[in-house]
Amino acid sequence: MIDILKPIEMWISKLSKKELQRYILIYLATIITLTGLLIYWQYNQAIALKKKILYTNTQRHEACEILTQDEEVQKQKNIVDKTLKERKKFTLQHYFEHTISKLGLQNNLKKHDPFVSNLEHLRSQGYSEVRVEASLVSLNTKQLVELLDEIERNTIIYIKYLEITKSGKAPAIDVLLTIATLQLDKDGV
Repeated sequence: MIDILKPIEMWISKLSKKELQRYILIYLATIITLTGLLIYWQYNQAIALKKKILYTNTQRHEACEILTQDEEVQKQKNIVDKTLKERKKFTLQHYFEHTISKLGLQNNLKKHDPFVSNLEHLRSQGYSEVRVEASLVSLNTKQLVELLDEIERNTIIYIKYLEITKSGKAPAIDVLLTIATLQLDKDGV
């Protein structure tokens, strides 16, 4: 090892004081520059890693939300399946007619048409959507609120469409209403 350092030692001893200072400054500047570049590279790597961690954390939160929503949808689907299986004799038209007579709105009912719609996304899951479209005239606001409240109390029935217009008769309103529910397809049972 000493043999290797001898030529370097001889080369340094031949240098003048100014030359030695210049070489030492060049050496120190090189070390400082390399250290600065290394620190800069490390800093950039840390920033990039921090961005990846934030992105991954955001993705994790979104995945948790999706899983939570999926779990809620599955619970609701199970409730709907159970309710539909228990109520095989339930018909939306009969329910609607019963609700209208219960609230004393037979004179206000102009038409009500039941129909089944086979929406592709529902049919693929074993359901059909049953709808009843109704036209009610000369209602007051209280009657409408009572009707909507009665419909909303039934967990498997939902309001698909509601249009309220001012009636030709002074303080009354006319209502176009579509209510719907799901039914299990006979093929899927």
